[in-house]
Amino acid sequence: MPTESISGLDGGLWIGSDKVAECKDLTLTINHTPQDATSADSLGFEESVGGLRNWQVAGSFNLVVGDTAGFQVLEAAILAGTPVATVKARSSVSGKNYSGSVMVTQAQLNLFDLRNPQAVKWTLKGNGVLTPAPS
Repeated sequence: MPTESISGLDGGLWIGSDKVAECKDLTLTINHTPQDATSADSLGFEESVGGLRNWQVAGSFNLVVGDTAGFQVLEAAILAGTPVATVKARSSVSGKNYSGSVMVTQAQLNLFDLRNPQAVKWTLKGNGVLTPAPS
């Protein structure tokens, strides 16, 4: 039986309808911290109720400083401390995709490497709800 895995080759990061240029990898992390609801009525077992959730997107990109829809938007956002709306993390056309507003929390620029092109790693922290998105 052939695999049903989905290739990540179509994946990337979008801001609105613009793909952030030359994505090398992208990871979406979703966290949930339940609240402890254990009581004397729990029969010695811990019980929990839903608590706070958060999410972030982290990825590596070739550094393209002329990328006005990607690099320059994210650079301006981190320098000004402003959110970036309508960011979409996409695995592929037929894969799992998510969108939401983010705050850029980290930019790591690799400006010199004898064997590789200049690169940038972005960390984008979710600023509110994360929702499943169409391709």
